[in-house]
Amino acid sequence: MQQKGLMYSIGTSVVLAIIAVVVAVVISNGQTTSKLNNADRSMTLWNIQPGLGTIMIEYGARMNNAWWAVDADNWDMAKYQVKEMTEIQEVGEVTRPSHADALKKFEKNDIDPMMQAVDAKDKDAFVAAYDKAITGCNQCHGDTKGKDGSSYRFVKIIRPTGNYPFSNVDWAGQ
Repeated sequence: MQQKGLMYSIGTSVVLAIIAVVVAVVISNGQTTSKLNNADRSMTLWNIQPGLGTIMIEYGARMNNAWWAVDADNWDMAKYQVKEMTEIQEVGEVTRPSHADALKKFEKNDIDPMMQAVDAKDKDAFVAAYDKAITGCNQCHGDTKGKDGSSYRFVKIIRPTGNYPFSNVDWAGQ
C-alpha cells in the first residue's frame, strides 16, 4: 500500500512539474511575442528595421515598374509589381506602426483599384487608378510629419517619364 502511495505521489509530482513547465513556456512565449510585436527602440532589433524612407524607395520602384508593365501590355508583370507593393507596405505597417493606419487606407483606396484594373486588363482604368494613387501619395507626404514636425511635401510623385527605368528588363515579357 505504501508503494502505491509513493507511486501516486511521484506521479502527481511529475504531472505538476510538466504543467509548470508548460505554463512557463506559454508565459515566456507570450512575453517574447509581445516584446517583438511592439516597437521598442531599446531593442537593437527594432533599431535596425528599415524606415519608411527605405521602404518608399522600393515602393516607388515597384509603382514605376507597374506603369511600364501596363504600358507594354505585360499584365502578369503588372500584377506582380502591384502585389509586391502591398507586401513592402506590410513591412512598413509592422516596422513603423504609427503609420499603419495611413498605409492601410492607401492600400484600400489606391492600391486595390490599381490591382482591380490590372486583373481586368483595363489600361484606362489602370491609368485612372494610378493617377489617383499619385494624388494619394502626395497627400500623404503632405500630411505626414517627421520627427522635427515638418512634412514630406517636398517628396512629390509624378507619372514616370522618359525611358524605362531598367534597361535589362524586357517590359513586353514573353
